[in-house]
Formats: sequence, structure tokens, C-alpha cells
Amino acid sequence: EKRKDLSESVSINNLKISLVLPLVLTSIGLYLLSFTYHFILNNYAYLERIEFDYFKALIYPNIYSFGLLVLISPVTEELFFRGLLLNGLTRRFDVKHSLALSSLFFAVSHFSVQKLIPIFLLGFFLGWVFIKTKNLLPCILIHAINNGIAFFHTINSEDAQLIELKTGPLFILFFGLLAFSIGSFFLFRDQNVR
Repeated sequence: EKRKDLSESVSINNLKISLVLPLVLTSIGLYLLSFTYHFILNNYAYLERIEFDYFKALIYPNIYSFGLLVLISPVTEELFFRGLLLNGLTRRFDVKHSLALSSLFFAVSHFSVQKLIPIFLLGFFLGWVFIKTKNLLPCILIHAINNGIAFFHTINSEDAQLIELKTGPLFILFFGLLAFSIGSFFLFRDQNVR
């Protein structure tokens, strides 16, 4: 199988418009699953509160923070972790080991102990999307949506805590699994996406 270079991996010509809604649903599902994980840690581990407060201190509700977290980070991280690292690893190792290694590097690079598992899983899913679509744009879109939700959740954390208390983690977990499953199904049901 011929490997594509990085410029071919970010071509908008290779992205089908019918993938946008499934990508959005999958992104929301991934975030809700991560949200449930954080809810559990927030209520049962002091570590979450310390790291959340640190993360919140880094985010200011302005256009610069938004641009950095929602626009620049997804593009640069996907170019590096999926476009360069995962592509390079698949030339040396099988796909499973390459996905695991690139996801581990992605998770560790975020310097968060309690977010290690959700970020690893996000990285694994983004890698899988890249392997299946041979295109970084879906990965960038998923990553940007995830970061956008996290940005607005963080700057509105008091409102978010009220939502957590009213709905509970099982309700959020259910809708996270539902959105992720429906989005993934429609994302990969197309025979041309392999």
C-alpha cells in the first residue's frame, strides 16, 4: 500500500460533506464520556479539583484563548500526532501498536494525570479515524469540537456543575454513548471509508 504524504492527508477534496454530522455527533459523544469520567473523579478524588483549577486558571474567556485551544491546538496537534508520528510509526510497526504508541504520546503530552485515560482514548479514536479516512481534516474537526466544548465548559464551570447535579453521570454517560455510537456508525458505514 502506497503511503500518502502529509499534504494529501489534509486535502479538503478527500473529505465528504456527509461526514460532518457524524463527526460532530462522535465528538459530542466523546466529550460527554470524558465529562462522566471527570464527574466521577471530581466527586471522589482531590486530584481532579487541583488540576481543574489549574486548567481553568490557564483559560481566559477571550478570543485568544479560544483561538489557541479551539483552532491552533487541534491543527498543530493533529499534524504532529496523526500526520507525522502515527504515519511514521505505521511504517515501522503494525497499526495496533502504532495507534497505542501515538495515543500514549498524545496523552502524556497533555501533562494531566487524571485526564490521561480520556485523552489516550481520544487519541486512539482520532488515530483510528485517520487510519480509516486517510485524512486529517476529520481528526482536526473532532479535536476542535472537543476542545471547544471543554473551553465553554471550563469558562462556565458553575453552570456546568449545576447540570451535573441535576442530570447525574448516568444520564450524561447514556447520551455520550448514544451520540458516540450513532456518530461512529454513520461515520464508517460508507463503503468508501476504509
